[in-house]
Amino acid sequence: MKTPARCGASVALAVSVVGAALAGPLAPPAGPVAPTYKTLDQVEPRVDVNSLPGSALAVHVINAPGSYYLTGEIAGEVGKHAIQITASEDVTIDLSGYRLQGTPGAMDGITVGAPGFQRLAVMNGSVVGFETGVSAQATSSHGSIENITVLGCTGYGVFAGSRFSVERCTITDNGNGGALLGSDCSIRRSVINSNAGPGLTATERAIVDGCVIDENNGHGVWLGAQSLVVESVSTRNDHDGIQIGSGSAVIGCNASSNGELISGSGVVAGDACVILGSSAQSNSRHGFATGSSCTVESCSARANGFHGITVFSDCVLLGCVALENAQDGFQGGSGIVIESAISRGNGGSGVVLSGDSRVSESLSTGNGGRGLAIGNASIVTRTTARDNDEAGISTGTGSRVSECESSENSREGITTTGSSRIESCTCEDNQRNGIEATAFTGRITDCIVTRSATDGINVDAHNSGFAQILRCSSSDNGRSGIVVRDSGALVQECTTSSNISIGVDVQVGCHVVACRGFNNGRGVRTSQIAAPGGGNLVTGCYFQGIFADYVFGDATDDHGPLIDLSVVGGPLPTSDRFANFQ
Repeated sequence: MKTPARCGASVALAVSVVGAALAGPLAPPAGPVAPTYKTLDQVEPRVDVNSLPGSALAVHVINAPGSYYLTGEIAGEVGKHAIQITASEDVTIDLSGYRLQGTPGAMDGITVGAPGFQRLAVMNGSVVGFETGVSAQATSSHGSIENITVLGCTGYGVFAGSRFSVERCTITDNGNGGALLGSDCSIRRSVINSNAGPGLTATERAIVDGCVIDENNGHGVWLGAQSLVVESVSTRNDHDGIQIGSGSAVIGCNASSNGELISGSGVVAGDACVILGSSAQSNSRHGFATGSSCTVESCSARANGFHGITVFSDCVLLGCVALENAQDGFQGGSGIVIESAISRGNGGSGVVLSGDSRVSESLSTGNGGRGLAIGNASIVTRTTARDNDEAGISTGTGSRVSECESSENSREGITTTGSSRIESCTCEDNQRNGIEATAFTGRITDCIVTRSATDGINVDAHNSGFAQILRCSSSDNGRSGIVVRDSGALVQECTTSSNISIGVDVQVGCHVVACRGFNNGRGVRTSQIAAPGGGNLVTGCYFQGIFADYVFGDATDDHGPLIDLSVVGGPLPTSDRFANFQ
């Protein structure tokens, strides 16, 4: 009977302890009782712009730093700004989806009055029909304009100083231009179109990323030095699509159909610029035009009114394509390097470069001029020139053409001059000479020339005594296999066959050594063979055909396969009279 009593006492004690813990102190704190709710300013710590007073120059005036917002549309008035900021810094305006609606004679939609203003932010709304949509002065800095539409202003859509960012904006149909920005600004994911002036103008170190700039009555994009344009489109502007200053880059962009009313190119770049993975099509001038020391890589230029890609000097072009441009596909100054390029169907030549240039592993076909035309001291390797309206490959003196194919061109396959070298090349089905060298003091070695309309290899030795044609094959040509005009050349270990006229045709002072000829119209023709006091030397050769033809002075003597010593006027180069011709 005692156990229940103990249990009841324990329960009572536990209830008293819990009750004491939940009750709290019985004495209230000292002082008056404070309210526990938040004020309206604490809930919305911003200022309603619509409630602010105006002035003689503005419908509403913001005279202190802070955060502001709209609660309704603001209508512009003649001779006034819609919102004027007289504070010196730190103003944020959220248009809250509302419009600032201008009227003829109204001033700016939003304007900053204080010189050197810093940290302006404007967002979420539209500004229509003012003088300038958002004007932050050239001396302002560190601002942002986001998710704003600026439409139909008589001046610029956006005018701001340095270090501004413009993002997700639409700037269209403004009278002076789309956006005019200072240095170190960026504009991203925005549309700038149909403005009566340039689309976007900014000074040095600007960034344009993911934008569409089209149908502006001036440049699409004009940026100063050290700027960047990425993944953007600039089309149908009246001047250049994209123009960048020195040390800038254009990456992954398209610049097309620019310059329809005023002459314009797709991309125009200053010195030391980089252009990567971009295209330029149907511009009234060039597709791409650069200054010196630039790199253009993986770019395409098509159907432009002048050159496809034109560069100044000391530039590198890698993996580029130039198609169907009205003039040259690639055009450049000295010191140009072109690798893995395609130039096809251009109205001018495929490639035109000054001296000290390099072209390798490229294709130039179907162009209205020459396939490649390159100046002195240049190198062309592993390149094909086919079906061009003039010569396939043409170089200046001191150049080297090696491992190339030049075929089916409407003129010569390869032309060169001076102390150049042509090595291991193939020339087929050209409409004039396969290889032609003028004033030549260089070497042609290990080349194959077939089915030229005139001569296979035609050399003007220029009385030099240095020209050499070594280990070449020349066959099935419309005239002769190998022709040396003037004097002083060595033709050695060459083969000529089935040429319509003559296998080897040389003039005074030439040596023809260890050559072979088959089924030519005449095997060899030479002036003054082993003549007293000098002349030609023909030794160790084998020519089989209808005639071996020798020219001495103006007299021509055909004596079948053997030499008539009385005409030659001196002994054979060897004692065996069958060692030379048979």
